[in-house]
Amino acid sequence: MSLANFTELFREATENPNPFPYQVRFAEADDFPELVHAPTGAGKTATAVLGWLWRYLFADKPTPRRLVYCLPMRVLVEQTRDEARKWLNNLGLTEKVRVHLLMGGEQAEEWDLDPEKPVILIGTQDMLLSRALNRGYGMGRFRWPMHFGLLNNDALWVLDEIQLMGTGLATSTQLQAFREALGIYGTTKTVWMSATLLPRWLGSIDYRDRIEPELRLHTLRLDPETDYRADGLRERWEAKKPIRRAALALGQERQGQAGTATPSEVPLTSDEPSKIAQFVTAQHQAGSLTLVIVNTVGRCRALFEAIRMIYSPKARGRARSGAQSVSAAAPDLKLIHSRFRPREREEWRSWLTAKELPPQGRIVVSTQVVEAGVDLSARTLITELAPWPSLVQRFGRCNRRGEFPGNDGSDPAHVFWIDVPTSDENKSAPYRKDELDEARTRIASVPDVGVKALTDFFDTLTDEER
Repeated sequence: MSLANFTELFREATENPNPFPYQVRFAEADDFPELVHAPTGAGKTATAVLGWLWRYLFADKPTPRRLVYCLPMRVLVEQTRDEARKWLNNLGLTEKVRVHLLMGGEQAEEWDLDPEKPVILIGTQDMLLSRALNRGYGMGRFRWPMHFGLLNNDALWVLDEIQLMGTGLATSTQLQAFREALGIYGTTKTVWMSATLLPRWLGSIDYRDRIEPELRLHTLRLDPETDYRADGLRERWEAKKPIRRAALALGQERQGQAGTATPSEVPLTSDEPSKIAQFVTAQHQAGSLTLVIVNTVGRCRALFEAIRMIYSPKARGRARSGAQSVSAAAPDLKLIHSRFRPREREEWRSWLTAKELPPQGRIVVSTQVVEAGVDLSARTLITELAPWPSLVQRFGRCNRRGEFPGNDGSDPAHVFWIDVPTSDENKSAPYRKDELDEARTRIASVPDVGVKALTDFFDTLTDEER
């Protein structure tokens, strides 16, 4: 195959007209950036996979032989694998560059038998980082050194959605520091990617000097003058997402000073599933997607069951992944959380990515599993209070492509947030009280959570506040 430039490769692989300008910069720069800061829906996966592929096979640039794509969640791994294989198939490169999965519960593939061949390794952070530490999960200890050597030499590590990685993120920075200090064979780089990236997250003991007192890492950001004027990104950049706190109109009336009746509204909190269910059904609009994100599996199930009872008072029993359409006039109800079995996860992945909605629309009640990597664009987003980086990810699931409002200004998108009591640690779990308190202060000060609005808000913060 002969390709003149990265744009031709991108068109052939994705069947899209053109890459975004920042994707071209990633592929054609002299070296890989250490940090990629791009909003949700901007194509970070294609940037990394196709950028590496172009540089390794077609560009005259020193490029690692192995692409190691590390993710924090199983659903992201499966989605990335499917995309990578589709792109390679479109390019006719499935035999030249193999894609292998490293994830618990999957059959082990002997990718290490051909160390001289280019390969894309996609896996969860536990499977990949344990191998880089010479303690590979799910494999015989006598093969540990093989994976240890192959993953620490001649490899490009890409860590995506790093805001979800926890201690795995610090492990990755330490490993890169060790490689730079001790030396390796070939070229080994690490690229960290996120829509909510803060450089201080990378400040582990031996990597801190790249962060402080000044940042010495190359950061790839989107340029408002070029990237956000490109078709596809411009709509995402300008998308409006007005936000306000969720409150339930109780239908009660109280007497004002002049004796007139006024409607009563009470702000909702996360420990009121039946009231939240009333609010959700009131906000849902036929033909659209309403996404509700809560912080715990228990509350997720309780809220789903409460919504189901509204549409079908006779419904009883435990909530299931099938999520019955309980009547002809009811929207399609779906439940998502991390405790589903692989077969059930595969089922909800299929309808989650479907573009067509039922005539009455769909209501999805989910935990944090949809925070990252899921191509959802809800007209209405209702979320519990969460740490600020998590909220930013959740906001990215609303009006993702800027399709609301329509050309006539109708059908606006809406975001609502539900407060979480922080006086009781059991109610604020799995997050810390200080994280939620900080997020509550911030969210109360922003009237809109679109990409441009959040960027402008972020620019007003000091380094300490960020």
